[in-house]
Amino acid sequence: IAFDSGLVTDVGDLSVIADFEDDNTGLISFAGVTLDSAGSFTLNARDQLLDPSSTLTLKADSGITLSSDIDTLAGSLTIDADENSDGVGSLTLQALAGGNQSVVVEASDISLNGAVSNVNSLSITATNNRTIGLGAVGGDLNLSGTELDRIDATTLSLTVNNPGTITIGAITSAESLTIDALDLNAVGDSSATQVTFSGGTVNLNALDIDSDSTAVDAIVINAAQLVTSNDNVVVTDGRVQVEGSDSSISTSAGGGAISFAETLVLADQAGVNTFTLNSGTANITLTGQVTLNDNNLSVTGSDVVIVNSGIAGSTGSVDFTTTTRTDVDGDIALTGAGTVTLDAATVTSKDITTVGGAITFSGAVVYDGAGAVAVGSGAGAGNIGFGNTLTLNAGTGTLTITAGTGNVTFTGVATINDNDLTVASSAITTVTGGVAGSTGSVDFTTTTRTDVDGD
Repeated sequence: IAFDSGLVTDVGDLSVIADFEDDNTGLISFAGVTLDSAGSFTLNARDQLLDPSSTLTLKADSGITLSSDIDTLAGSLTIDADENSDGVGSLTLQALAGGNQSVVVEASDISLNGAVSNVNSLSITATNNRTIGLGAVGGDLNLSGTELDRIDATTLSLTVNNPGTITIGAITSAESLTIDALDLNAVGDSSATQVTFSGGTVNLNALDIDSDSTAVDAIVINAAQLVTSNDNVVVTDGRVQVEGSDSSISTSAGGGAISFAETLVLADQAGVNTFTLNSGTANITLTGQVTLNDNNLSVTGSDVVIVNSGIAGSTGSVDFTTTTRTDVDGDIALTGAGTVTLDAATVTSKDITTVGGAITFSGAVVYDGAGAVAVGSGAGAGNIGFGNTLTLNAGTGTLTITAGTGNVTFTGVATINDNDLTVASSAITTVTGGVAGSTGSVDFTTTTRTDVDGD
C-alpha cells in the first residue's frame, strides 16, 4: 500500500493493513503525506515495514497503533495520537530506525515495544495536562527504565503543560546510556511543583530543566542523587528546593558544568541535611539567592564556583573545594553559628559574615571593587583564617574583620595597597607573612595581643 497523498477521515476509525493474506510480503509506504483519523488509527504491515520516503505526519483523536516497525526515516516524523487533547489518545510504537531525523510525539500515554534508534531529537508531549513519569514512579504517560533503554537519541525532550508534572525516579546508567541529553520542560505557571526527582540515583548524560512555575519549589530534588557522565546539569528556568537527606548532583571527575538560573533553597525540615555538588574540572554557577536554613551546602569538587546573589542561612555551613577559586559576587550572611570554608576566593564588594561560626580561606583571597567590606563572625568565638595570601586591590576601600573572642590569622603576606585593613575585634591576631602596602593603614584591636611574625 502506497500513500502518495494525504488522507483524512471525518468519522470513525482508520485501519490500514498490508499483506492481508499474511504471506509476509506487505509494505506500507509514504511520500511526504499527512494521515488523519477522526477516531483511532492503526497501521499494520504484518511482519514487514512501514516505509516513509520523506516527512510523515500521523494524527488521530483516539490513539495510534503502529503494529509494524518503521524503516529508516528520510525526513521528520510527527505523531499526534490525541489530536483533540481529551486525554485518551495513546501511542503504541514498535521499532523505529531514526535515520538521524527528528521525531515529535503528542499523546496521552506511550508504549515503546521496540528500539527507537539513531534519532536526532525525540520530543514527547503529554496531552490534556497529563503527567509524565520516568522510571518506576507512575505518571499518566510513563517511560519505564526498560523503555528508556530502547531509546537511542541525541536529545530526549519531555514536555508537560500546566498543571501537568514530571516525576523522575531512579534510573540506571544502562537505561540512559544512549540518550545523550534529557530536556525536561514544564510549560505554564502552576504556582506549584512541576518537576520532582523523587529519590534514588538518577544516572543521566546531559540534563536541562525548564519550569515556568514561580513557586519556590518549582523543581524538587528529594533525597535524590543526580549523576551524569561528565555532562552538564543546567536549570535553565525554575526555582529549586532540595528536600530529604543525601541529595546531590555530580558530573564526575571529567567535568560537566552545574548551574542554577534562579533560587536554590535547602528546605527547613527536621534534622540537618547536606546538599553536595561536584562538577569535577568544570564550574558551578549559583545565579539566584541560596538559602541554607540549618542545612549544609558542600562543593566537593569544582574549578570555579560563582555566587552571584549571595548565600543566606543560620547554623548551616558553606564548604567549597575548588581548583581555581570561588567568586563571591553576593553576600554570604549566616545568622547563626554556621561556618564558611572556601579555598581561594575573589570577593567583589561583598560581606562574608556569621554569628559565631568560623570563616576559613585556605587559598589566596583577592578583594576587588570599591567600598567598605566586612568579614566577621560576630561577638562570639568564631576564628577567621586566611591560609594563603590576602590582596586588597587598589581602590577597594576598607576591609574590616570582626572575630569577637576568636582569633584572626594571616598566614601569607597581606597586600593592602592604598586600602585600610582593620581588625575590629579578636583575642589574638597573628601576622605570619607580613603586611605590605602604600598609603593604606593597618588598625588591629585585640584583647590579648598581635603576634607579628612577618614584616
